[in-house]
Parts: sequence; structure tokens; C-alpha cells
Amino acid sequence: MGAVIVALFPQTRRVVWRPRLRITTDQAVFNVRRGSLRDHIPHAYARLSVCARRHQPGADGLQVSLLRCHPPARLGGRDELPQGELRVALRWAYTHADAITLNPGAVRYVDICEIRRDEPNWARLALQRGPEEGYYLLLDHHADTYSRLSSAP
Repeated sequence: MGAVIVALFPQTRRVVWRPRLRITTDQAVFNVRRGSLRDHIPHAYARLSVCARRHQPGADGLQVSLLRCHPPARLGGRDELPQGELRVALRWAYTHADAITLNPGAVRYVDICEIRRDEPNWARLALQRGPEEGYYLLLDHHADTYSRLSSAP
């Protein structure tokens, strides 16, 4: 009976079968050009691997947002924000799109932050939009730093 309803009214598929996502942590290192053609600096990216399960509906309009971080981010690496709550969209790796469609079985990556080799104590948040000077996390290797994330189709 349920299959007949979905076949006759395909828009009910999203209500009956919700997308199932598997999210795991990931990392990558790339040489990023700065200035001249020969000037490259290694960047490490902390990211999430987002996978839509096979044989389940994909996700349309998928975004991942950073809700809060502790300790609070710093604007331009200088001024600590008065609150830890940000609620800002993170950047999809490689495409930098606001939202994506994730087909069943497909894997995409969302960047959380980037760390430059020449500035190892700072991590710049990989935001979809934000101030030009950016938001930074001070990486204190003796303290706990955590972030709370949210995903929504």
C-alpha cells in the first residue's frame, strides 16, 4: 500500500523516506599558492566526510553549520568574540557552494578549518561567508577545543 501511494504521489517520498547520512571526521593537506607562482604554503584542513547511504533517498539543499565553539573564535585572530555561538554555514570542499545535492552512495567533504604550516597555532574557520579578516581559533595544545555542528537538508 505504501509503495502504491509513493508511486502515485512522488512528493510523499521525502516524507516517508528521509535521507540517511553518515558523517565522519577527515583531514587533508594541500599546497596553497600565496603570492608568486612559486610560493606555496602547506595547509591542513580539518573536515567532515558526509556520505548518503545507498538505497536511501539523497539529500537536497544540504548545508552544514557551525553552531558554537569553545573557546570562542577570534575575529581576525585578535578580538575574542563575546559569545561562543556563531550559527554560520561551513564551506563545502572543492565547490564552495552554499548547499549541495548529495546523491545516494555519494561522498562529499565539508571543511571546518584550515591550518597553515607557517601559522601552526591558529586555525581559520572555513566559512561560506564571513568578514574578510576571518574567524580564528587559537590552538592551545594543552586545552580542549570543541565545536558543535548541525546539518540540514
